[in-house]
Amino acid sequence: MNKKSQQQIITTILLILLAIVIISIVSVIFLRMIRNKAEFDISSIDMEIDYGDTFFNPDQEIFYIRVNRNPGKGNITGVKLVVTTEGDSRTCIRDNYPNELETRIYLFRSFPYKPDSVQLAIIAESKGKEKIVVLSELKDIKTFSREPVIKEGEFGGGCGDLDKFPPEPGIPGE
Repeated sequence: MNKKSQQQIITTILLILLAIVIISIVSVIFLRMIRNKAEFDISSIDMEIDYGDTFFNPDQEIFYIRVNRNPGKGNITGVKLVVTTEGDSRTCIRDNYPNELETRIYLFRSFPYKPDSVQLAIIAESKGKEKIVVLSELKDIKTFSREPVIKEGEFGGGCGDLDKFPPEPGIPGE
């Protein structure tokens, strides 16, 4: 074999090895990106605070938050509610969240002041990693001296001492 043909063979083998290395690196990078996106794909989760039925009851010092989940798939493990009043905030994390096309009502008891805002976030977990994503924020909270109509299965839980207060369906006190 002459030297020129040996150089061509070695060059071809090195080019093939280089191409394999480049393809391997690029595929690992893309697979990680795709896997990470799949772990926390929350783009189809559509959940919101119901402005019409979220209010503060000053007589009972209770703050009601109604959360609606609209159509759309998505895997979540909980909801996080942050209520801010006069610069102070209370956080409530619940694993009783609305499924697709469901509603939940969350209550904050012993809440003497009208809230300035409430923030709704979802909690998603995959492969031991947790991610919290804020979906909506509501300001200009209404004040009412009534209690909301809570249908069967809508009570999502309370924060603080509200765990002792699972209201019956309908308007309490009627």
